[in-house]
Amino acid sequence: MKAKLPLIIIGVLAVVFVILLSVQPRPVDWRPDLRRDSDNALGAEILAELLPQWLADASGEEVELTPILDPPFIHLEDESLEGTTYLFLTNDFSPDEAETLRLYEYAERGNTVFIASQRITGALADTLGIPADSVGTSVGGLDYRYRSFLGGGDSTLHLVTPALAKDEGYAFSYEVGHWVMEGLDTTRTTVLGTSLSGEPTLVRIEAGRGAFLISSTPYAFGNAAFTGDGEGAEYVAGVLGYLPSQPVFWDTYYKPFAGQAQTPLRYILREPPLKWALRLMLLGVLLFIVFRGRRWQRPVPVVAAPVNALLDFVRTVGRLYFQHADHSALVDRKLRYFFDRIRTKLGLTDVDLSEETERRVAARTSLSDEHIASLFARFRRLRRSRVVKPEHLVELDRSLDRFYEAVGR
Repeated sequence: MKAKLPLIIIGVLAVVFVILLSVQPRPVDWRPDLRRDSDNALGAEILAELLPQWLADASGEEVELTPILDPPFIHLEDESLEGTTYLFLTNDFSPDEAETLRLYEYAERGNTVFIASQRITGALADTLGIPADSVGTSVGGLDYRYRSFLGGGDSTLHLVTPALAKDEGYAFSYEVGHWVMEGLDTTRTTVLGTSLSGEPTLVRIEAGRGAFLISSTPYAFGNAAFTGDGEGAEYVAGVLGYLPSQPVFWDTYYKPFAGQAQTPLRYILREPPLKWALRLMLLGVLLFIVFRGRRWQRPVPVVAAPVNALLDFVRTVGRLYFQHADHSALVDRKLRYFFDRIRTKLGLTDVDLSEETERRVAARTSLSDEHIASLFARFRRLRRSRVVKPEHLVELDRSLDRFYEAVGR
């Protein structure tokens, strides 16, 4: 138990540490995932919940919001889609030429494409912007420029529509972006919102019977805009006022971090208590390898050799016979043991004190015939004697010892 006490103490301290971390207020996660089911500061859970209500028609009927898992190229294979809105919230939107064509044709049929992205590049930017040979521009297409908003730690956005315009703008309690749009085709573009410095951040670009509504500040639509200080909720409501009351397709394909594997380990690393628990576990494993990695086993107990109690037994039996002075019984016991040695060591059967047995024993031992004859004669005499004296037993033992030394005990 004492050897395990340090491990128990470390384990208890680790559990207490993890519990203390778990009960602490969860730090704000500013990871800009912009997902419909994310409750991060820059997730879009609140927007997804409020959007059907804010786009409700005059009768108050909410619009249908449908998450789309497939890329737009696959979803827009149905060319009969009309009277709908396709909404994109991401930090970088760059569809290829085939996907751009389907998006543009979708808008031309009278649909609306709402794109809130910090950057739009590739074929779609070229399609929505100025042609390459216009106004001396060497590179055609919609151009995004990096700008830093003024106003300290807050960001301020403006809506230019008179009904929504505010002299001081809409102040956010966090920075919502640093990108503004340039290279706009003024013949088909309407600026709806600007940064604090007056550069476009929200525009409407006509496309056939429909339009593209583009915002360069996707973080303005995050959950943080609807909570705490600031006027983010009013700004979002004003932007959504430019959208028609019609079903909305919510894109879940073009999302930040969408290419990263959503594994249990990634979830553990995102949660501070679980991340600390993982660190402590790895530290414990390392300490175990360093200090307890070698092979351990219980001490082998010292087992004492068995006590030879034969001598004690002999002494006890001898003392018993001596106290009772039953020498005749002792002679009988010695005789039985003598016959047993003859049978087991010399291989003879039907042994007795006859002369025949005496000759056979003498023939199979290295002792002289006289010694064997003397031994047999001594046994015969003691068996016939009524009184056996101790000295007779001593003489018998001497003769037996020589016999046992010759044949084995």
